Parts: sequence; C-alpha cells; structure tokens
Amino acid sequence: MSETDTGSGPLAGLKVLDIATIIAGPMAGSLLADFGAEVVKLELPGLGDGLRGFPPFKDGKPLWWKVTNRGKRHGTLDLRKPEGVRLFLDLVAQSDVLIENFRPGTLDRWGLDIAPLWAANPKLVVLRVSGFGQTGPMATQPGFARIFEAMGGLTHITGDPDRPPVHTGYPLADSVGGLFGAFAICAALLKVARSDRDEGEEIDLALTEAMFRVLESLAIEYDQLGAVRERVGNKTPIPRLPTST
Repeated sequence: MSETDTGSGPLAGLKVLDIATIIAGPMAGSLLADFGAEVVKLELPGLGDGLRGFPPFKDGKPLWWKVTNRGKRHGTLDLRKPEGVRLFLDLVAQSDVLIENFRPGTLDRWGLDIAPLWAANPKLVVLRVSGFGQTGPMATQPGFARIFEAMGGLTHITGDPDRPPVHTGYPLADSVGGLFGAFAICAALLKVARSDRDEGEEIDLALTEAMFRVLESLAIEYDQLGAVRERVGNKTPIPRLPTST
C-alpha cells in the first residue's frame, strides 16, 4: 500500500474506504480527502480502476485517474476471495465511511451485503453509487454519464433549436454524482454523530436521479405552468408556455 500525506482540514481523522471505480464514487472520496479525510482506495488485483485506462496520458501515466484519486492511499485487495473478504471487514471495522459503485447485487454475492458490514462496524456510513438505484426495475442495468444526462433531462435542452440534442463534452453526470455523494456522506455522518445508538447509514445515490435533482426547476415549470424547456443554443433559456386555444 502506498502512502500519501493526509490533510488537516475539518474532516481530519475521518477514515474512508473507497472501492469505487471511474469517476463519481472516486470523486466523492477525493473531495473528502481535500478536506482532510484519510481515504484508502482499494482496487481489484489485475483489473484496477478502469479510469487508469482513460486518456490523456503523460509519460505513460493517466492524468484523469491521478486527479480524481488525489490525496488517497492506495492498495489492492481481492474481494472475490474469502481471505479478501475477511481482510476487508477488518478494515471496515476501523473506518467511518465506505464508498462503492459495483452494480447492485455484486457485493451481496461476495458476502459483503449491508448486514456483515454493519456487523463489523455498526456506525458505518455506506455510499452506494449506481445509475438507477439499488432497487427497482432498472437497478441491475449498467450505464454511463451520457445515459444519465439524457434520462435526467440535460441532453434535451442542450444544443441549437433546429438540431437534435447534443451531449456536453464532459461527463457532467459523474461529477454531479461525486458532489452529491460527498454532501450525502457528510450529512449521514452528522446524523450518526448525533445519535445515541450504534446505527449507521446506507446512502442510495442514483446518478439519473442526481441529474434530475439538478434540473428540478424544469419539473416545476412543467407541473405548474405546463411549460416545456427546449434547446435555445447559447441564449438565455425562456420556458415555452403552452398556447391557449
């Protein structure tokens, strides 16, 4: 396991386990590290975080991975093996927060559902990041930022009015998810700290819902006014009210 300096900010002393990959979950962890938390990122041996393969590279090193996983300590652990599970639960017992974004049901199959996690540490805060939530008809479906942005409504209002919708040139849904994740963790930690019971929190963060939350003004415009936002290029958007008949 490699070492890095931990911060001395308001979250100093907070211990976080990060087993998430790509952007949203790891970004939540890096934001906590920015404010002083001690974040340990664990990757599956041989596979690692898929973000390691994302360009751009400098001297063969992935810059995106480096910035999204800044301020963390790093190691590998095979959670698919009984010995890996045992070692992982030992780490859970010493941590305050766990961040994961495996497809719902994956950790359960490895014997790491919420029950053994809370048995190891009753006050553990668990952030679960997924595309569509831990339950429901789409829970097991994979996804990525463009899908979440389209289903959340962002893509529909992006672009010129005489052309099809366009995606932004950056995976905003992942960054939005990282921000919501870090905020939700801090809120959950406050609840745990105020409670007189050994009771942790499980956070179900669906990235599609996070995008919808960011665009919530569009929903109330439609609900209360019947207004539908359309693409207006780079002009200031004005809701289009229904015409009277």
